[in-house]
Amino acid sequence: MSNKNLIKVGNQTDFPEGQAVAVEVDGFSVVICNFEGKLYAVENRCSHDDEELGSGELEGCSIVCPRHQAKFDVRDGTVTEPPAIYPIESFEVMVRGKSVYLDIDE
Repeated sequence: MSNKNLIKVGNQTDFPEGQAVAVEVDGFSVVICNFEGKLYAVENRCSHDDEELGSGELEGCSIVCPRHQAKFDVRDGTVTEPPAIYPIESFEVMVRGKSVYLDIDE
């Protein structure tokens, strides 16, 4: 991960264990998910119907779309349960001290 792409999105305490928190990064909505103490980031958009995933529940390593219950693995964006068939974008997360950064490639 190169420093030129790192964007600070908050502090570790902003992303509690077992929770999904939506953040804006340069006008792009991303969901930061804390699964087993590790932070993951995926786009805040269901590939099935464009619903925001940030208001969905985190079930283990999957985020659940609140509209039709499609599920996506927050570690890599793959679909874990339909009706979605296409994966969502995932982003690399880096923690430095207590600060949380994303690597968003334009």
